[in-house]
Amino acid sequence: MVRLGTLLVALAVLAVAWPARAQDATAVPARRKGPPRLVFSTPPGCGNEATFRHTLALFLDAADPFDPNAPDVVRVTFTKIPGGYRGAVQYTPPNGEPWPTEEKLGPLCQLIYLSVARLASRHVPDPPPKAPEPAPATPELTKQPPDPPPFRTLSSWAPPPMPPENLRRPDPSPPPSPPGHKVDLAIGLSGFVLMSAGYTANVGLGFQLGAELRSAKDESDIFRLGLEIRGLVPGIAYARDRLDPKVLDTIPQELDVSQLSTQLVPCVRWKYLLGCGVAQLNVVFMQNKGGMVSDWAFGFGPRLGLEVPFAERFAVRAFGEALVTARVAGVDYGIPPPGDDGSPNVVWRQSVVSGFFGVGLSVTFQ
Repeated sequence: MVRLGTLLVALAVLAVAWPARAQDATAVPARRKGPPRLVFSTPPGCGNEATFRHTLALFLDAADPFDPNAPDVVRVTFTKIPGGYRGAVQYTPPNGEPWPTEEKLGPLCQLIYLSVARLASRHVPDPPPKAPEPAPATPELTKQPPDPPPFRTLSSWAPPPMPPENLRRPDPSPPPSPPGHKVDLAIGLSGFVLMSAGYTANVGLGFQLGAELRSAKDESDIFRLGLEIRGLVPGIAYARDRLDPKVLDTIPQELDVSQLSTQLVPCVRWKYLLGCGVAQLNVVFMQNKGGMVSDWAFGFGPRLGLEVPFAERFAVRAFGEALVTARVAGVDYGIPPPGDDGSPNVVWRQSVVSGFFGVGLSVTFQ
C-alpha cells in the first residue's frame, strides 16, 4: 500500500510540471538558422538602406546578409530626436512576437551608425565557412600549417561618408578664391626707332623707351598699361605765319625743333594686335641764330600696334599713332635778328595733328 501511494504522488507531480516545462520552452522562440529580412527606415542625412547593408556586409565579412523572403525580421530605425539621433534594432521571429528593442543614442547619426550595425549583426547568423583550397598537385617537402581564419575586427571596417548636412558649421568661413582668379603679372620693356610726319618740315627721327605692366599668361593678357619716354632729334622747321596781320612784309625764319616727352599708354590686346590710347606731355626745344627757347605742350590720340613673338620672351613690335595737340608750343619772331634789317613778323607753332611711326623689340620679365 505504501508503494502504491508513493507511485500515485509521483504521477501527480509529473502531470503538473509537464505543461509548465512546455510553456517555458515556447516562451522565447528560437531564432531561425537562415538570414532574416531587413526593414530599414531613416531620416534624410543619416544614410540609406543600401549603405547600411554594405556596412553590415563588411562587418560580417560576407555578402548581403539578409533574405527578402525570410519570415523573421530585423527592423532597424534611425530617428531624429531633440539634441541628436536614436538608432533602434528589433528582431521579430517567425511567430510574430517581437523581441525587446535595443537602442543607441548620439548627437550625430554617424556616431551611432557602427553601434547600431553591431546590434543588428547579433540577429544575423554567421555565413557558412569557405571551402578550403585544393592541395597542390605536387607534394611539398615541408607541410605548412593552414592559415588561421581571418579574425574579424573593427579596424577593417570603414564608416560610410558623412552626409553634407552633418558637416555644416553654424558660421562657415568663406571659401578661398579659386586658382583661376589669380593673375600673374609681368613687366615688358621695349625700345623703338621713330619717324615723325607733320611735326617738322622734313621727316623727323627719334627714339622711344617704354615699360608696361601686363599678365604673364597669354590667355589673360588682354589689358596693358605702359609708361614711355620719347625723344626727337632736331629737325628743320620754318616760321612763315604772320605775327601781326596788319604788317604785310614778312621774313621767314629757319629753326631747329626737337622734343622730349613722357607718355601714359593703356592698351587692349587681341591676338597680335594692340589698340592703345596715348596721353603725352612734352617739352619742345626751338633754336635759331638768336639762341634757344623752350615751351611745353600736351596732346593725346589713338595708336594701333602689332606684336609678333619670335622667342619665349621676345617679340617684334611696330605701331603708328596720330596725336592731337591740345596745347601747342611755338616761338615768335617780332624783333629783327642780329645783322638783319626789318622785322621778320613771323611765328612758328607746333602742328595741331602729328603722326609718329615706330618699330622695335620688346622683352618680357615675370
